[in-house]
Amino acid sequence: MAEFQPKKEYGIRAEEYPSHGTKLHGHKSYGALEFNLAAEYPMIERAKREKKKRRTVPHMAAAAMAVATVVLTAAAAAPQSTPAPKPVSQAAYTAPAELPTQPEPTLSPPTQPAAAPAVHVHSYTVQTEQKASCTAPGVLRYVCDCGEEYTESIPMTDHTPEIIPAVEATCQATGLTEGERCSVCGEILVPQEETEKLPHTLKKKWGAYPTCTTPGYTSELSCTVCGEVVQKSKLLPATHHANAVTYPGSDSTCITHGHTESTYCPDCNTWLVPRQERPLTGHRHTAVLPGRAATCTQPGLTQGLKCTDCGTILTAQQTIPATGHQHIVEVPTVAPTCTAMGLTAGEKCADCGAILTAQQSVPATGHQHVVEVPGTAPTCTATGLTSGKKCADCGAILSGQEEIPKTGHLHIVEITPVDPTCTEDGHGPGKRCADCGTVMVEPEIIPSEGHVWAPATDAPGYLECTVCHERKLKEPTVDGG
Repeated sequence: MAEFQPKKEYGIRAEEYPSHGTKLHGHKSYGALEFNLAAEYPMIERAKREKKKRRTVPHMAAAAMAVATVVLTAAAAAPQSTPAPKPVSQAAYTAPAELPTQPEPTLSPPTQPAAAPAVHVHSYTVQTEQKASCTAPGVLRYVCDCGEEYTESIPMTDHTPEIIPAVEATCQATGLTEGERCSVCGEILVPQEETEKLPHTLKKKWGAYPTCTTPGYTSELSCTVCGEVVQKSKLLPATHHANAVTYPGSDSTCITHGHTESTYCPDCNTWLVPRQERPLTGHRHTAVLPGRAATCTQPGLTQGLKCTDCGTILTAQQTIPATGHQHIVEVPTVAPTCTAMGLTAGEKCADCGAILTAQQSVPATGHQHVVEVPGTAPTCTATGLTSGKKCADCGAILSGQEEIPKTGHLHIVEITPVDPTCTEDGHGPGKRCADCGTVMVEPEIIPSEGHVWAPATDAPGYLECTVCHERKLKEPTVDGG
C-alpha cells in the first residue's frame, strides 16, 4: 500500500492523524479518507476547516511571490554599496499558512511583475451512489469537474412494520400468535409463538354385540370437525353358542313331571337339546300324621296319613271330643305382704289349670321390718339416689333417698361409618355416648346395593356378582325352563 502524503492545497499534515495519516488505506482521495475518518476522530472537523481554506492559500502564495519579486527588483537597482538581500528560490518556497498582515511595499518595479497563476475553485456535483435503507446506510458522492471527489454517509432508515396475522390452532395443526415484521427487508420484529393443538370433538358410533350366528363390532370414535377416526371399530366374531349351558335331568314326583337332560344357549335363547317330560311317579313315599289326645276343654285328633313327596293327605284325621275336668286339685293359699293382699285356698283342674273355686283376698300386713338403704350414683341418663330406709320384707323405700340429677352425656365419640354390601345395609357417621352407649346422632342408614350380576367368565351358565363374587345358576327364559 502506498504512503499517504497530504496534498498542499488541502492544508493537512499527516501527524494530525496518528493511525491513518501515513496510510491511505486503499482510498483514492482525501474525500474518501475523510469519510472513513469522520466516525473515529473528532479532528475531522478541523480538516474540513482547512479544506475551506484551500481556495485562499494559492492567492496568498501568489501575493507573497509578487512581493518577493518587487523586493528583488528594488535590490538590483540599488547602489552596490548597499548589501543586496539573498535571493529566494521559488522552488524552495513554501507558502505561509496565513496571509501577511504588513502593508505592501511602495517600491516601483523597473519591470512589469509576472501574472499570478490561475486558482481552481472546486465545484461539486452531488450523486447518490446508494440509497439508505433499514439494513444499510446510503452514500452521497461529491464529484468536481477536475476529478476530485469525496463521499458522505446517509443514515439508515427505520423499519416499516407490518402485522403478521395470527393463525388459529385446529385439532390437526398448531396455531401461531400475532407477530410483526419489516415490510421492506422482511426482518422479524415481533416473533410469532406456537399455540397448542385443539382437542378433538369426539362423536361415538355405537357398536353391536356378536350373537351366536352373527358377528359384531366395537364402537368407533371420530372427530366431528376434521373427520379423523380416533378409535377404529373392530370386528367381533360370532360366539357360536360359546355360553351354552347343559341342565341335568330331573325326576318326576307324585304331581310334578320331571325332565330329561337338556342344553340351552342363553345368548340366543335357544334350546340346543330340548327337554323331554317324564311321567308322574304316584305317591310312593308316605308319612303318618300323629293323633292328639283330647283335653278337658279341647277335642283331640285321630292318626292320619299323607304323601311326603307332594303333601297330599291320604288318610284324614278324625276329631275326638273334649274329656271335661276329670282331675281337680286344691290351690294353696297366698300369704299377704306389706303392700299386697294375700289369697285364701281354692280349686283348679289338674289337667288344664282352669280355676274351679276362686280364692279370696287377704289384707296386706304393712311394713313391719324397716332397714337402712345405701344411695346410688347418677348416670348419663338416670338420676341417682341418696341413702334412706326401706322395708326389709317388700323392698319399698320408706324415707330418704333424694334424687340426684343425672350427669348427662359427658363423653361423646364418633360412630365409624360402615359401607353397605350387596346384602347388608351400611350407615353413615354418627355420635354416641362413650359412658352409657346412647346414640346421640343417629347414623343415616345406607341401603344395601344388591347384587350386580354378570356372566361368569370361567363358568358358563352361571352369573357372578361383580361386587361380592357370589354365584348362581343362570335361569333360562323359555317357558317351563
